[in-house]
Amino acid sequence: MNGVKLISNLSIPVAIILFIIIYAVSVRHAGGIEGLMAYQPTQTTYTVVTIAQTMVGMWMAGYLGAIDLTTDAKNGKSVVFAAICGSGFVLLCFLVGQVGFMGTGVHTLADICASLGGAIFLIGSIFVMIAQGNTTPACDYMYSNSFAAVFHTTRKWFAIIIPLVAGVVAFIIMYGPGVDFISTIVDIIGTVMSPMIAVMLADFYVIRKGKLEVKEEKDLPVVNIPPIIAIVIGLVLSFSLKAVPAFQLSTFFVMAVTFVLYIVIAKIFGSKTKREVR
Repeated sequence: MNGVKLISNLSIPVAIILFIIIYAVSVRHAGGIEGLMAYQPTQTTYTVVTIAQTMVGMWMAGYLGAIDLTTDAKNGKSVVFAAICGSGFVLLCFLVGQVGFMGTGVHTLADICASLGGAIFLIGSIFVMIAQGNTTPACDYMYSNSFAAVFHTTRKWFAIIIPLVAGVVAFIIMYGPGVDFISTIVDIIGTVMSPMIAVMLADFYVIRKGKLEVKEEKDLPVVNIPPIIAIVIGLVLSFSLKAVPAFQLSTFFVMAVTFVLYIVIAKIFGSKTKREVR
């Protein structure tokens, strides 16, 4: 982990500088700001709402995993600052990808760097290799620990299986459906995770009033009924709305409904428990 931390601390500043340079050169290749403003895609498949849902799905994919890491943060302000920086970096990646495509006509950072050529190609290629080293191993390590904790077993087999699955998925994306398939994955993440995110937010901010109580594993219930009911209903609603293409606000709507639903269910079960205790 110290090695991953070192590589990350060294490569992130390089990434920011590299992305800014790629953005500037891509803008020039696209004909300047005027060229970007005049750009017309051959086909329009995304609306503003669709893009908003894609961004939310991307944040869900990243921040759900980050929860296990933020417990060691110095304070809440550090977590908020890190979240804003992380979101800003994701936006920068999207911006570089979009402008890079407009200027070069190719996808992925490596292809854009190769198209621009020169020093950008050399530095970009090296960075892409380093970026794989500071993200993939850390993610595989974190998910292996998480699965091991959930299934109450050692992480040995997960540490082997998860990297293999990640490698297969990456190969399929690059040489099968293409980079655009990532949008489909993010959409699925948003569909599945939106009820879970809503329950987590409602539980912490409304039910627990912002106070996190950490219990020993032996003191936890085997099955926590209220969140399971809310999540199951939220998932059914989420997948049902995906069958209605005209309804483009499904992720936000499902989060709002599940948020309120969980509060109601939790209060009902809480009142029932108090009566039984009396």
